[in-house]
Amino acid sequence: MNMDIKKDFSTSIHHWQLRHLLKPALDLVPQQERELSVLYVQDRTIYLATIKDDPPPPKAIVSVDFSPYCFTYRNGFLAAAGNSGSLSVFRVPPSNIEQSDLIWTGRVARSAVNAVEICERKGCIFLLVSSNDGEVKSYHIPSMLLRFQGTFSASINHAMLNQAGDMLIAVGDCKEVFVQTLQEDKLEEYAVFSEAEDYSYSCSWHSDDRTFAAGSQDGMVNVW
Repeated sequence: MNMDIKKDFSTSIHHWQLRHLLKPALDLVPQQERELSVLYVQDRTIYLATIKDDPPPPKAIVSVDFSPYCFTYRNGFLAAAGNSGSLSVFRVPPSNIEQSDLIWTGRVARSAVNAVEICERKGCIFLLVSSNDGEVKSYHIPSMLLRFQGTFSASINHAMLNQAGDMLIAVGDCKEVFVQTLQEDKLEEYAVFSEAEDYSYSCSWHSDDRTFAAGSQDGMVNVW
């Protein structure tokens, strides 16, 4: 990868705590371009941009009727969310992104949605929604039926399922990292860890499904 390539794209900051507004393009571009392609937000539109010498203009993928605080793309679906629980979900065919279509829009929280993640579990695709309501909700895609939810003692900024789909980690406006088991669409507390000195905004599982990390506002990354 050529680290000398620099391109400027105009992005929008709809919240002073900017996060989850830059994503890899994954299968929306050919394999040889994936390291140099990104999805990003400008105003109320999500664009695909290729960062290479003499690149084509960024391509508009989808637009929403609210200011996105976060978005995600995976498995041919794109979800964007914002203030007051606003959420829109689109089907984005990798082979023909011009044919993207809205499959669901509405509200999934009373307050701001801080993060959305698309994941797989037992052969199905799910959307994880983390919000200032102190909740993590999971919706089946494309039906958008609520499958499970968990309530926490703080606003939740990010949550992730492991690859097996039986463990969830969540971080938020607190120093704790919440680890829960997921069985039969029911979350149960497994452990609570605390190492950071400030709120956490991002978390991720290792592919071994046993190791995970959380990043906090004080610049720390802790791995368990």
